[in-house]
Amino acid sequence: IRIVVAYEASRYYRDLEAYVRLRNACFHAGVLLCYNNTVYDLSKREDRKATAQDAIAAEDEVEGIRDRNVRTARQTAEKGGVWGKTPFGYLRKYDPDTGDLIGQFEHPDHGPAVVKCLMHVDGGGSLHSLLKWLTTDPKTVRPDGAEWNDNLLRYMLLNRAYLGERLHHGKARKATWP
Repeated sequence: IRIVVAYEASRYYRDLEAYVRLRNACFHAGVLLCYNNTVYDLSKREDRKATAQDAIAAEDEVEGIRDRNVRTARQTAEKGGVWGKTPFGYLRKYDPDTGDLIGQFEHPDHGPAVVKCLMHVDGGGSLHSLLKWLTTDPKTVRPDGAEWNDNLLRYMLLNRAYLGERLHHGKARKATWP
């Protein structure tokens, strides 16, 4: 290898330790580094300094993105809003023009199946018979393509979303969906 190419610095490294490992590998192997349409020779002091500054900026950018995501997750949780993967039994609707979430609603086929599952267990039915039904009824095929198994069934049955609650860091809040 004579040159390593990426679109921008943040594609190489998201933390300084990764940058140092890449810099050392390129330096010892005599490999050039290229990003943002600039080629760097890490045997040159000024190129090492420039790439180190870019690595610091890339790490800061990643931390800023992370901080914004954590803040958004916390604010969404405080409002009882949806987050993460759509639970089985629900569907989400988005505004076709803006892409903004309109809401989370009961899925016409899967929603009643979830209710049936909860009532089955509440009535003393076995998980084995419930799993057998879920794996054979075409209306209970999971949208993600995963096969029903003990773990997925238990996860669904214990999911507080079906109680109308949004769980965040162990604290339940009233959800914004029905």
